Amino acid sequence: MTTTFRTVVDVSLRHVPDADLLRRFARAGDDAAFELLVWRYQRLVLGVCRRVAGNEHDAEDAFQATFLVLARRAGIVRAESLAGWLARVAYRCSVRARSGHRAQQSLDLSGVPAPEPVTPESDLAALLDAELDRLPDKYRVPVVLCYLLGKTYQQAAAELNCPLGTLSGWVTRGKELLRARLTRRGVALSVGALAANLDMLTPHALASGDGTRFVTAALAAHSSGDSAHSRAAVVANGVLRMMAWKSKVPLVACGVVALVLGLTAASVGLDPPRQPAAAEPAPVAEKGIRGVVKDSDGAPVAKAFVIAVGANGTGKRLDTTTDAEGRFTFDRFPEGQDPLFATTLVAVKDGFAPVVGHASATFANTVTLTLPKATTYTGTVKDRDGKAIAGAEVQFGVVTNHGNVTSWGYTPIKALRGTAVEKAYTVKTDATGAFRFTTVPDGAQLIFRASAPGFAERDTASAAGIHKRDFVAGPNARSANLVLEPEAIVRGRVTSRMPTVSVKKVTVHLTSGPATSDRFMAPDDEGRFEFRGVAAGSYNLFLALPTDSTAAAAGVTVNPKIGETADVDLEVLDGVEVTGTVKVRGGEPVAGATLKAIGSFNPSGHGLPQVTTDKDGRFRFWLPPGEATLTTWSTPTGFAFPNNSPRKKVTVSAGRGPVVLNEPFEAVRVVTGLSGKVTDATGQPIAHVKVSALQHSSACGNFASGPVTASWDGQFRLESSPNGPLEVGRSVPLRIETSDGQRFEAAALIGKDGAAEVRVPTFPGVDGPKDVKPEELAGVVVDEKGKPLAGVKVHVWDWVDSPENYTFTGADGVFRIKDCGTKQDVQVRFRKDSYSPVMIIRQKVGVKGLVIAMDRTTYFEGVVRGPDGKPVAGALVRADQGPKMLDGGVAPQVWTETVADAQGRYRLYVQPDEYAFHIRVPGVGVARIAKTGIAHGQGRKFDIALEPGVTFKARVVDSVSGKPVAGLRLFDWQQKSIDGKSNSDGEITIKDMLPGEFTFGVESTSHARWWSEQVIRDWERKTIDDPKTGWQRNFDGLTFDLKPGMAAVTIVAEPVVRVTGRVLDPDGNPVGGATVAPARTGSGNSLTGDTRFSVETKTDGTFVMVLPASGAAEYNLVAHDGKYGEWRKWANGVLPPVRTKPGEVIDNVTLRLTRPGTVRGKVVDAKGRPVAGREVRATPTDARENRYYDPTTTTKADGTFELKFVRPTEQQVQVAPFWLRGADAPTNTSLTVGVKEGQVVEGVSLVAEEEPVK
Repeated sequence: MTTTFRTVVDVSLRHVPDADLLRRFARAGDDAAFELLVWRYQRLVLGVCRRVAGNEHDAEDAFQATFLVLARRAGIVRAESLAGWLARVAYRCSVRARSGHRAQQSLDLSGVPAPEPVTPESDLAALLDAELDRLPDKYRVPVVLCYLLGKTYQQAAAELNCPLGTLSGWVTRGKELLRARLTRRGVALSVGALAANLDMLTPHALASGDGTRFVTAALAAHSSGDSAHSRAAVVANGVLRMMAWKSKVPLVACGVVALVLGLTAASVGLDPPRQPAAAEPAPVAEKGIRGVVKDSDGAPVAKAFVIAVGANGTGKRLDTTTDAEGRFTFDRFPEGQDPLFATTLVAVKDGFAPVVGHASATFANTVTLTLPKATTYTGTVKDRDGKAIAGAEVQFGVVTNHGNVTSWGYTPIKALRGTAVEKAYTVKTDATGAFRFTTVPDGAQLIFRASAPGFAERDTASAAGIHKRDFVAGPNARSANLVLEPEAIVRGRVTSRMPTVSVKKVTVHLTSGPATSDRFMAPDDEGRFEFRGVAAGSYNLFLALPTDSTAAAAGVTVNPKIGETADVDLEVLDGVEVTGTVKVRGGEPVAGATLKAIGSFNPSGHGLPQVTTDKDGRFRFWLPPGEATLTTWSTPTGFAFPNNSPRKKVTVSAGRGPVVLNEPFEAVRVVTGLSGKVTDATGQPIAHVKVSALQHSSACGNFASGPVTASWDGQFRLESSPNGPLEVGRSVPLRIETSDGQRFEAAALIGKDGAAEVRVPTFPGVDGPKDVKPEELAGVVVDEKGKPLAGVKVHVWDWVDSPENYTFTGADGVFRIKDCGTKQDVQVRFRKDSYSPVMIIRQKVGVKGLVIAMDRTTYFEGVVRGPDGKPVAGALVRADQGPKMLDGGVAPQVWTETVADAQGRYRLYVQPDEYAFHIRVPGVGVARIAKTGIAHGQGRKFDIALEPGVTFKARVVDSVSGKPVAGLRLFDWQQKSIDGKSNSDGEITIKDMLPGEFTFGVESTSHARWWSEQVIRDWERKTIDDPKTGWQRNFDGLTFDLKPGMAAVTIVAEPVVRVTGRVLDPDGNPVGGATVAPARTGSGNSLTGDTRFSVETKTDGTFVMVLPASGAAEYNLVAHDGKYGEWRKWANGVLPPVRTKPGEVIDNVTLRLTRPGTVRGKVVDAKGRPVAGREVRATPTDARENRYYDPTTTTKADGTFELKFVRPTEQQVQVAPFWLRGADAPTNTSLTVGVKEGQVVEGVSLVAEEEPVK
């Protein structure tokens, strides 16, 4: 009898989890379920069988036997470990099949010798299978999932229902055990080599004939069951007896149901079904969305209404309702949505406030939406004359804080009309103009958007005002009283020169201006469009064109006024081709990378158009004539664009051929996550430490990412770094926090498999000093054996070479630095000759028991050779590990140095990190080497070849007279040999400079500003920084791209303003030792964001000050009684604002200090509890002072404070964190009070917010 088997799996079962398939087969004999399991794991099983059995016939027998064993054990196999179970059974079946000719049917396979250790890849693979079979299930199953099945860590963690960090730890531990066992078998593999060989075990797709043949054979074997006397049945029975003997459990008797499958099914010759989706642990998340809705207590919410819609309301809307367990599923993403942006999810239910979440096709994960508790919020909408506006629509949005980053926005309500979401987020005003929400999240900060016919839309959200927290839902909420202005109208017509592009195929966008959202619409059949409800302001108007056309269109800027209509015409024309490539370092093209263009065609930088590279890495834009900037946007998996990926500017001319970019955009290879192991200085794992990736590239945002907790053996996994892509060979800075609260910083070098060991510079069993004062930095330094290390230089803020900033460890290794303050963490470096330095960027002071371990195992070494190939004696070798983000600023460079010996040899001991090398030997040559990473314990050979340096020349001219300027100095404060001063002809020459980007410090006694058109940074050209006031900065460094043979640059210098005068006390007596500082009137700040233009008065109260000219802006002078950070007796005095011109001289001004007042009060948190140790300041509402000299104090343990030295005027008393402008401070953190001479103002109550995350 011939049986025909299906080779096309029942589509309805494709997404059914393994557990359900096993249950269906074991309990109900569902053959379709069994067949799908065979299809899912065919490649895994066959891969093991082919490697171990040794020939194709034995492999086929073992393959069939494996699934026969599964058929008979399906009722007791755990689904979450099915892959690992099958891999083990396949290995044992393969060993039996290989030795089956000797009929060793009852042999205990635990005693079967594995293949002898040999080097060919096939034998090594078989040996890996053998040792993998011997691993405990805890480690074997994750390795099988990630390597033999090729799953990502996220997918494997989802399948095993464990945290990602736990999964990562299991895989890493499993690989360590494999390495150790292979070494005992005579095969020594590095971590990278082991990962590479495991990668080779990942099964490849089978040819269609192979897949059909093997699966059909397995199904046939299962169908014939125990009645068969085939070799497959013999092998299976032997393995089953061994499994029963080893487990001491009787076999569960189960009859094997014959497979009489689908008489109408396809024949054996059909290709196997497409299989990837069925094999994934979370198949719905790859093609669709799954999630759960919970309340604020974590309980599931049934019958909640959930909507999915594309970003900004794009795409076809989807909706569903949660089941009894709060779960919801969408089997697809919204059609027509922009794939570059996440899908918006909104959940609502009566009795709760709505919640917004996001899902992305890039990540297969479950989305959790938590419905907040609801409360009410009221307000009014009126016109500018105070008349109520009835029928106005008001929508609320929510402000969200992620650490130091604040975001806000609204749901795309136009796409959600007619749903419960619209009802939850919008209300209408009544006849009195009043509105009332009943569904806002309790305790949330809110924003509101109101619109009404004939009026401009009003939006309370803005970057400048969002931090004031005007509208916070709760018992003491302020009413939202919104005022609408008459509308402006923007209208026009779109015409097309291209017959293939109809005006009906374009979209008109209106962006920027006072509104926070992009407005867009399709024109009518005649190309006409009209935007109503527009507020007065400046807007950008442009077209989004069909992506499959070669059309282009220029955009325009419009400035409608209240009550007026702006008419604009837009034209579609033939675009000019602009083409280029994206390549990885080394020249390999990158397909699927996305770029965008910015120019006159989208003045707001909206990001249209966007293009994607083809298989050759080539992209093509079609742009209108004019200037354009091309920039990178996204990359396919496995690649990334580097941080600060350069933009490329192009000029597009009408009627000319295509614009071709000769230099490609560069991409780098990256890993998708960083796995690591945290160890101490002895190499032993540190259990349960918290690991955070640090940001060292910007002063904005969080310093540290959210921490992950390592496993008991120090294993952890990070999915990303705030510094950018996880590029192989680069270093990721980490913060490690131990269970006792001590913090350390370390670095992980990214390997090809994303794995790294992180060595923490501390030593177990050693105790540091316990008698540490709150403002003291103290500890003990030991060597790699735990012995005290004497003579280590311990240096806080190590670029400040001041005796109070450093000390040396004694014979006992102990160090103490006093008076470090408690307001901020300190940067500290530990250095000793012939030891790798240790630096901690943010070290807390007052820590007890601090132990720092130093060793000498990490270094670069080599020979420095000149352009002639000869060794260079005495060469200074410098390596920079910056930038580093300090507490309160950024250190752009952090240098480690050594000097080559007489034979040019050097050894540079370094901390594990990444380093850029700069070598400059005057008269010989230079070298500049891009950043390269180094891991702990590496001794890297690193020879350095010098090349001839760059001779930099500059000519300095006066901005007013155009004449040469003498005495202007260009220098580098860290490299004393880089120093040049302009001569009488205004010329400067500095030889032997390194090629590449270099920033010169600039000084002059006669000129206060300088700029150049040859600099590479836009803001170092002549720039008006504040268009509203006309303020110009231009008194910082100058950065040039230094190249051999470059022409002399021109530096323009602006003459100083010179001010002389004196400071008197309120009684008219001169005050020596006072500070005179400039303030930018209206800002409450200095001119520079620091104190560089401040001067100290002489004993007779006189001073001389040089300043940059104010130009169209205003500034005023402030007198302060004492130095910066010092308050002596009097309150500050100020002068009225002035405007000055370059070269102006102002003589004999008089500043009078004032008799101070005092302010007393208390600071509490949002729950009314006292806040201790928080700074409080007074800043005047006239905004004529410099914030560096505002009177400041700190709250006591009970939250009370006394603020002295307050200038008699109206003051804003504020609690930290402070805002640059006092008027921007959040409500309740600031209180305005009037202060008179000698007055004590009592009872000031302030509410402190949480301080920013460090």
